[in-house]
Formats: sequence, C-alpha cells, structure tokens
Amino acid sequence: MAGGPVERRLQQGPRLLFNLQANPQVEVQVGRTRKPATATVIDHTDPDFARVWKMVNDGNAGRYDAYQKKTSRPIPVVALTVA
Repeated sequence: MAGGPVERRLQQGPRLLFNLQANPQVEVQVGRTRKPATATVIDHTDPDFARVWKMVNDGNAGRYDAYQKKTSRPIPVVALTVA
C-alpha cells in the first residue's frame, strides 16, 4: 500500500534518533559488560559522513545503501564513544 504506515515511518526516521539527539548519554552492553557511552549523530552535512557511511555500509554487506534506496530522507549514522 503506497503511503501506508511503513512508508511514512521510513520518511520520518526512527524515534530512537530523536531520543539520542535529546539525550546522547547511553549504555553499551557487549556480552555481560556494560559501559557508559555518548552517542553522536553523524548526518549527511558532516564532513566525515561519506567516510563513516562507507565504513558501516561495507561492514554490513551493503545494507545501508539498500535501505537508503527505500527512502528519500538522508539516513544518519550514530557513533558511540565509550567513556
């Protein structure tokens, strides 16, 4: 169904992104270890965006490019800096 809930959601972006911009303090868990971290949104206006996008896209078998083709909104990348 064109213009349905899924399509509208793709255009709006995930709510998680808005939450991270409002409060970038997060907790990262790897295995059983949890550490505080800070989330940084890297969007298409960031000078480092192309490099970071290529890195995560290449590391995920081109899934980021495939997802970007499904929406007209630029998809950002979120970087986590562990404290």
